[in-house]
Amino acid sequence: MKQEDRFAVGRYRDLIDWGGRLRREAPFLEEVLGLPPSGAIVDLGCGSGEHARWLAWRGWTALGLDTSPAQIESARRYENEFPGRGPRFFQEDILRLPSLTKEALQGAICIGNVLPYFEEEELGPRLRAVCESLAPGAPLLLQLLNYQRLRDRKIRTLPMNLRPDPKSDDGEIVWLRLLTPLDEDHFYFHPVTLDFHPGHPEPVVLRSAREIRVRSWTWPSLESLLLGAGFSSLERYGGMERSPFIETESHDLVIVARRSH
Repeated sequence: MKQEDRFAVGRYRDLIDWGGRLRREAPFLEEVLGLPPSGAIVDLGCGSGEHARWLAWRGWTALGLDTSPAQIESARRYENEFPGRGPRFFQEDILRLPSLTKEALQGAICIGNVLPYFEEEELGPRLRAVCESLAPGAPLLLQLLNYQRLRDRKIRTLPMNLRPDPKSDDGEIVWLRLLTPLDEDHFYFHPVTLDFHPGHPEPVVLRSAREIRVRSWTWPSLESLLLGAGFSSLERYGGMERSPFIETESHDLVIVARRSH
């Protein structure tokens, strides 16, 4: 039976100010990954491909992996943007990473709400596959929400995004992200996308809404899995501006782990 693509309705390219985001993240990415050319970098859970595109634009050999056919189809629009050195995208599970790379990778990134889609028995083998694919000492950069803060402060929604709708002359896209604690290790995540047309007979139209059960990973559990997968020299931050990680205050949890030598 064909598995449903639960990310088929995600318009991630339209929902985020990618130019602003990449400018903010660029100094940290370059510090962690090293200046190109430094071999191949893989974006795990690449979505519509913006980070891989940026890596290729900066001079790295960029790869992107995602299991969503819709997201990979969107990402592949970038493959020919830089003739001879554009990013390459694969509709593959992270478990397949070692068989996709002929040479050891010089780095890997996994940015956004990717890790929470995996349970412990799923994430451990995938972290081991990433570690196996990296050169000794090469970094893995992870970024996700700080779920401990969300739970402790009973936060039920993430900041709303309001973006121009590229398919409309006067419309905007509203992106809401609602969170509901389910148990001590899980949340329900409800991404909701609305079309917003002020002054129209129907000013607000629901475009998509989903309910996704996610694993609310925290630092102690991820630290244990990373060490068990073969990583060492773990560093943690509260964001890509290198702010200290404060469990009750930091919006994000950012981890830099390196493959053991």
